Amino acid sequence: MDFIKTRNLDILQKNSTYKNLNPTTEANIIRAIYVAKKDDVSYSKNALEYLYNKIKDLVDKGKIERIWETKANYPKYKELSDMDLQLAIDEIQEKYFGLGEQLKLEI
Repeated sequence: MDFIKTRNLDILQKNSTYKNLNPTTEANIIRAIYVAKKDDVSYSKNALEYLYNKIKDLVDKGKIERIWETKANYPKYKELSDMDLQLAIDEIQEKYFGLGEQLKLEI
């Protein structure tokens, strides 16, 4: 219901039922990008932080290509082009740093 009211996509991280139903991190990233594009909604602060951190983990591990490999396994996301994914990832990174005046540094 909150999604309909606010037009903000949130990610439920605290409920173990939802966590167990989620297939992979990569599929979650793709799903969030797809829903945001398809329904023209924005990400909640929580979703943006989740997406940024998961994307950063994949980049740091040299496994960012897994997003595109995973997308190929889900025909329902075929209308989401590889360029759409890249642009969305870039946008997530830009928006994450615009969340506040403070930068988060992981040491």
